[in-house]
Amino acid sequence: MTGDLRDRSTPGTVGAEVALPLRTLTFASGGWVVGLSLLFCAVVLGWALLGVFFGSRPVGDGVSPESYAFDLSIERFGDRALAASGQPRDFLRALDDPATVPGTEVAEVNRRERGKFLVSTDRVIGVTINGESRAYPLSVMNAHEVCNDVLGGLPIAVTYSPLTDSVVVFDRRIGAPDEGGSTTEQRSRARSAPRLVRFGVSGLLLDSNTLFYDRDEPAAIPEAPATAPRDDRGSLRPRSLWSQLAMRAVAGPDAAAGMRLRPIAGVQLVTWSEWLERRPQTTVIRRDPRVARRYKEFDYRRYWSAGTPLFPVATLAGIEASLPAGVSLMAPTIVVVADGTVTVRTLDPASAAGDHALTGRTDGRTPDPPTPASPAAPPARWIDAPPGAVLLPMRWFAWRAFESELRP
Repeated sequence: MTGDLRDRSTPGTVGAEVALPLRTLTFASGGWVVGLSLLFCAVVLGWALLGVFFGSRPVGDGVSPESYAFDLSIERFGDRALAASGQPRDFLRALDDPATVPGTEVAEVNRRERGKFLVSTDRVIGVTINGESRAYPLSVMNAHEVCNDVLGGLPIAVTYSPLTDSVVVFDRRIGAPDEGGSTTEQRSRARSAPRLVRFGVSGLLLDSNTLFYDRDEPAAIPEAPATAPRDDRGSLRPRSLWSQLAMRAVAGPDAAAGMRLRPIAGVQLVTWSEWLERRPQTTVIRRDPRVARRYKEFDYRRYWSAGTPLFPVATLAGIEASLPAGVSLMAPTIVVVADGTVTVRTLDPASAAGDHALTGRTDGRTPDPPTPASPAAPPARWIDAPPGAVLLPMRWFAWRAFESELRP
């Protein structure tokens, strides 16, 4: 037996044996197809088994909100549009307890990292609590959308929703219910059991604005049994969904209890150079080295320039129909809540660097005169406001979509 294949039926030949040469499967002759197929199968199998062995299989198919494993049987969405973002839950990992660097050392960090950390024109979220200041660069927040931190002794959640270009910083201590939307029993229960939470990115959107979910801090709930179901970070499983701009729970048990979030006053969205000038003792959060590549992947300027939301907004047709002359859906807008009143105006990115004035009327509907806003170049400058005022930067369509929630 030689290993040859011999054809004994060749016409016109009696008893002749014709040898057919063996063909070896090589990379060039098609072996790459088989190899690629095997690799693909291995990747798919590995992904499928990942959740079995490590509990980290993605939750949420990117299309159906029901696939994200949140309890939607109790919801307070109202007439707003719930949608999946196309990403699974925690695709953008919240940044917990970030490392920081003194603002005066940023120049040295830039030197070591070839100017890629933080430059003077970068937008930062500036927060000051109990005399302690910190900057949260949007170049970092783009890749996380929520940062669970402690500043001035207060546990806070710094949140940024790029699709609405909105910033809100919250107290992470949950326990103050919505007085108008919960029963006496629920209010009593909330007051007697405040809790400290961390927030994560749900992968879901409400009127194109990010929905977060809460996880209890194990240290804050010592009565929780060791066998209680926990996620891959050791926290109890998600309880409720929270809307950034509605500032309240919109699904889950906290929605049933009418729980609301308390925004932090005085938060500014400014350039790094201005924040450092005004708060020279500031610190700055550092990037998470475990997701270093991801910081290069997010740039929303093209989206803002497109002029319309990418995801559903329930009242978008009405918002478009009522647009004031010269104001676009993506016009940069600032909402100032102070002393029970709301002032809403569009920002003028064409003004001089030292001009921090706002233009427009306070009714949030008819700016006068209209402000020519450049959606791709959002302004970032200091806003003078009364002490205790809550400053909420966002895009015009987001203000109109959540107007009823933001007015006292």
